[in-house]
Amino acid sequence: MMRRTLLKAARNNALWCDAVCRAQGVPGEFGETLWLNRFGTPPFYPDVVTLAPAEAATEQVEAIAALVASPRHSGWSVKDSFRCLDLHRLGFSVLFDAEWILWPLPADDAGERQAELSWETARSEADLQIWHRAWAGDATAAEASRFFTADLVARPDVSFLFAPADAGPLCGGILNEGAGVVGLSNVFHAGIDPEIVWRELPREAARRFPGLPVVGYESGDELTAALRAGFQSAGPLRIWTKG
Repeated sequence: MMRRTLLKAARNNALWCDAVCRAQGVPGEFGETLWLNRFGTPPFYPDVVTLAPAEAATEQVEAIAALVASPRHSGWSVKDSFRCLDLHRLGFSVLFDAEWILWPLPADDAGERQAELSWETARSEADLQIWHRAWAGDATAAEASRFFTADLVARPDVSFLFAPADAGPLCGGILNEGAGVVGLSNVFHAGIDPEIVWRELPREAARRFPGLPVVGYESGDELTAALRAGFQSAGPLRIWTKG
């Protein structure tokens, strides 16, 4: 059961990475055991997402070796979705380890408990700019590094969520539906208990995409907050970088 969920979580994440890249005009490609992008990805997004566990490791390493041998001036990153690869011999180093997290079905009391936050959806370019500034922090840095586009806002399988405060978004995150699950990513919160945000976002996902489990991955304090809010740890992953 958990293996099946991890396979879905990895594919969902690859679908989201591909959507972000396609919106930037640099689409990736799907193979049997991994997704890859040959052209360079936006900040924080990997060039490779593995889609199969250890039995596919040899094939995956060979594909990654061929990819990094191609001419390109920027660095490379790999999302080792099952933490089963050794990429040291290819010149990679570990950026960080993380855990897949799962909010299983049913999203308990999704429709019964009174929500503490009022969630809205970014539906325009202006909404997206406000959302992006809140997520990225400093407004100047946000505009300089902005890579979410209006094309993503318009997709029916994607929701840029935020709970507004007087001065703008207080907290938020992104939902993307695909591979039989809902991916939750880019969670942010300012001046509010993070456990509240991590508890309410999967319930909001249940309202918008009913009948699907919610998955994501986190590390450090965010992982701790998610687990305290009710998420389950579903398995390890690792991010590798080169150059």
